[in-house]
Amino acid sequence: MRRESIGQIPAVGKCDCCGEYGQLYRTYFHYNIKCQCHSPNHFIVKDHCKMCVPVEPFEQKITFTTEQLKELEEMYEVSAN
Repeated sequence: MRRESIGQIPAVGKCDCCGEYGQLYRTYFHYNIKCQCHSPNHFIVKDHCKMCVPVEPFEQKITFTTEQLKELEEMYEVSAN
């Protein structure tokens, strides 16, 4: 996982961390996983206020094609043996 903060964004809204409304900042959590959700790799975006430090989500939903899922299954079977 790679964390990338891009700083202040031109938006006012609700902080994903504390729920307060105000100027938002954006942090990305990048993962080296090819998915159908994003291009080229999976990532999660957290919009947050200046006071909050976003943490990596506990769980995520990732979209794969059936072919990608079969490839992951094969990789898992090989590494388990």
